[in-house]
Amino acid sequence: MLTVTLLVCGLVAVARTLDDSVEEDPCEKYSTDSWIRLHGRSYLFVPANLTWAEAEKNCRSMQANLVSVHNADENEFINDLIIIFTHSSPRTWIGGSDCQQDNLWLWSDGTDFTFSLWSPGQPDNLNGQEACIQINPGEISQWDDTSCSDLLPSICAKTCKTR
Repeated sequence: MLTVTLLVCGLVAVARTLDDSVEEDPCEKYSTDSWIRLHGRSYLFVPANLTWAEAEKNCRSMQANLVSVHNADENEFINDLIIIFTHSSPRTWIGGSDCQQDNLWLWSDGTDFTFSLWSPGQPDNLNGQEACIQINPGEISQWDDTSCSDLLPSICAKTCKTR
C-alpha cells in the first residue's frame, strides 16, 4: 500500500508540471490536486453517486469522459485510484456501454473497445436491463454490466496534449 501511495503522490507532482505549449491543454484547464496524470491522460475519481448518464455528463463538463480502459495495467491503476481515494472498494462507473445495441460495447470517449476484463459470467444483461459497465475494485478488479440507473461514483479521464 505504501508503494501505491508513493506512486500516486509522484503522479500528483507530475500533474502539476506546467505545459509550455500555446494551445490549451484540457488536462490543465480543470486541473486540481485531485486529477492524476499518467501516460498522456488525466484521471479523476468523482465520489458523487450518479447514474451512468449523469456521471458522463459531469465528466464532459470538465472536458473529459467516463474512463475507457485499454489494458490490464490501466485497469489496475484505476482500481488503485478508487481504493486510494475511498479507502474501500465501491463499485464505480467506467465509460463502457452497449445501450445502442446489445453486446456491442462502446467507450463514451469514442476509442476502440479492444480490451475487456469481465468478471466470470459477465456481461449477462440480467433481465435485459444491464447496459453500462461498473468496475469492481478490490482483489478481483473486474467488470460487470449493471443497470445504467444505479447510483455510483465514477472515474473521469481525458487525453492530455503531448509535451
